[in-house]
Amino acid sequence: MDFLLFLPIYISGTHDKKNNIESDNMTLINALNTGILGIQRGLADVQRNASNIASTDTMTADNASNLAESMVGLMSVRTQVEASARVVETVNETLGTIIDVMV
Repeated sequence: MDFLLFLPIYISGTHDKKNNIESDNMTLINALNTGILGIQRGLADVQRNASNIASTDTMTADNASNLAESMVGLMSVRTQVEASARVVETVNETLGTIIDVMV
């Protein structure tokens, strides 16, 4: 039912259908772009955190703290990327539903 978040609600007579469809398409495109941007940012953060972890060569107090921060950062980024991927999946499902309805 997540696709319902993106489906338009047409209220009779206030707007023409063409403008609603164009507006809805832009909403879906914006949602898709947001999801993709979230994934891209997450991957950049993964690379940064992984690089920090890989560069830790000795276990001093400062390195242990940096290592812990990087590990927590990886877990945080995982959640971010999963949420962004779900946005992309929802847009995909919504577009599929729209196409099925139109055909």
